[in-house]
Amino acid sequence: MTSAGVAWTRPGDLRTIVNAKFWKASVVSEYLSEVPFPACALPIKGPTAKQIGASFDEVRQWRGQWADAASRLPITVATTNVGGKDFGRNQLPTRVHISSYDGLFALAGRQREIATLARLREVSAREAPGLGDWLVSNPLVALRHSDDWMMLCRTAQWIANHPAGGLFLRQVDVPGVDTKFIEGNKAVLARLLDHLLPAERINFSEPAGRFIQRYNFRPKPDAVWLRVLDTDSAIPTGWNLLGLEVAAASELKPSSKTVFVIENEITFHAWPAVPGSLAIWGQGRAVEKIQYLPWLADCAVFYTGDIDTHGFAMLDRVRRLLPAVESLLMDESTLLAHRSQWVTETTHSTGPFDRLTARENATRLSLHTAAAGTVVRLEQERISPSLIENVARVAAAKHG
Repeated sequence: MTSAGVAWTRPGDLRTIVNAKFWKASVVSEYLSEVPFPACALPIKGPTAKQIGASFDEVRQWRGQWADAASRLPITVATTNVGGKDFGRNQLPTRVHISSYDGLFALAGRQREIATLARLREVSAREAPGLGDWLVSNPLVALRHSDDWMMLCRTAQWIANHPAGGLFLRQVDVPGVDTKFIEGNKAVLARLLDHLLPAERINFSEPAGRFIQRYNFRPKPDAVWLRVLDTDSAIPTGWNLLGLEVAAASELKPSSKTVFVIENEITFHAWPAVPGSLAIWGQGRAVEKIQYLPWLADCAVFYTGDIDTHGFAMLDRVRRLLPAVESLLMDESTLLAHRSQWVTETTHSTGPFDRLTARENATRLSLHTAAAGTVVRLEQERISPSLIENVARVAAAKHG
């Protein structure tokens, strides 16, 4: 209701006002902690003396609405005399007094949430007693996860009962809980575990998003994939494809003296047999695992990837780890020999390219001019298999 464009507070506004002012974690926490209810009074914006004279019937209707509200809502409405000589003094509502948490939450329309919190406290007490005070301090977070609260409590308590060292996340043995549940709820689980676990079981240098590292679960094995392209005395016959954890791969002593680091997976699997050679799958940024293979220092190492800006950025990255690495099939002659296989590069790497040779840089720059106004790329799997075999054999023979 308004007069002259000025809004008067109506009983129907109370829910919005109370929610905005009082539906906060701090207030709900005080309620759950049984802190005595503080005095609570809300101002009512009503008509001025001038507006009473100009809109008397409207004012009388507005006052009646507040009288009705006081009879059915958990509030007390305070009034004061407003008026003048032309129309007398009138008792008009000026303040709403709320005397209890129950009344406050009823006005906010939050009885269901309060009942849910009572249930969640019972679940916490039964499933993970150490989380009871966390819920009291974070009631609105608990409410957002009310549907999964029992599973969250059980998961947090299971982890607390089982030191994670040596365990995979998949080994958390809670009925109905799997790794997808944990991954989907790791933000709130991290908050629960930070409260529940002793400090020595938390790696505080890791963020909650790196859940496995923060709580010392065993990470997925970091594997190096190798293919033996020739007989190698250190590896049993028939075991030409090996997936080894980095620590195990670092202990190898291969007789191969030529190593091809191949970016593309299918090209890695299809790489031709080459005497005295070994292939390593680059796996994108995982190519950095090669720095943990000390035996590469005794080998001639070739890197081969896509002929595009990203491929040359990766070559630069590899050369930072192995300065002597040579590129293979990433030259202008290979690019020009496969003109019909070019595609357009839609996103471009900005490097760095500091470790590229002059010839490699020339090829990289030629990508920008090979087709008018575009940047082209030649994906590794589009390169002729016969060319790959000829170039690989020549490279191996050169260093054999």
